[in-house]
Amino acid sequence: MTRRAGHGSDTDFRGTTQERFEAKIERIPFLTCWVWMGASSNGYGNGYGRIWDHGRMKAAHRVAYELDRGPIPDGLTLDHLCRITHCVNPE
Repeated sequence: MTRRAGHGSDTDFRGTTQERFEAKIERIPFLTCWVWMGASSNGYGNGYGRIWDHGRMKAAHRVAYELDRGPIPDGLTLDHLCRITHCVNPE
């Protein structure tokens, strides 16, 4: 039997975390926001984005930071300076 990669790895049957993340964002040319189009924390699209990463459901803006810059340093609070909870731009 062939074992398929699952939620516990960087690659699951739908692609790597990076590939799945990229497929769920909309970069708007005239805005600095990257709008999250995937699942959200409240299920109705007006909460924080959520994505599976290494077997855990995580906040999409935190995954964006980790993909762009690496691990989030202890004590660093990530904040949406644009105040748009759907924004996942790591800048």
